[in-house]
Amino acid sequence: MNTKHDLHVIFGTGPAGSTLAEQLVAAGKQVRAINRSGKATLPPQVEVIAADILDPSTVRAVTADAGVIYHCANVPYPQQVEVLPRFTTHIIEAAAHASAKLVVLDTLYVYGRTRGMPMRETTPYAATTRKGRMRAELVE
Repeated sequence: MNTKHDLHVIFGTGPAGSTLAEQLVAAGKQVRAINRSGKATLPPQVEVIAADILDPSTVRAVTADAGVIYHCANVPYPQQVEVLPRFTTHIIEAAAHASAKLVVLDTLYVYGRTRGMPMRETTPYAATTRKGRMRAELVE
């Protein structure tokens, strides 16, 4: 029998979210994937749900029984500065409401130019673009 803490909810079924879903299923985890269409090429064990992540009540509903929530969702580049912070906030609030762990998959934009130096978790944020600064603000 699965308990609340066994459910892993993934927002986004692009390359990162799909790969994550496959890995979690291979590890024997119960997985729910959320996207706009409710369709995805994923292992049959994955429950795929269509949801509008710009609606906070919907985000809360699809994560109510989650133990871990993964934010792998994205939008087209021109919409990122306006839309990404809104649904990221909804996901953060839903994780808090469900008392779930939150894992955020992000991009390298927050680091800016590193002048050929390797990036590590300790590399300071030095975003030089509007998108990079927005993403850095979301992380902080």
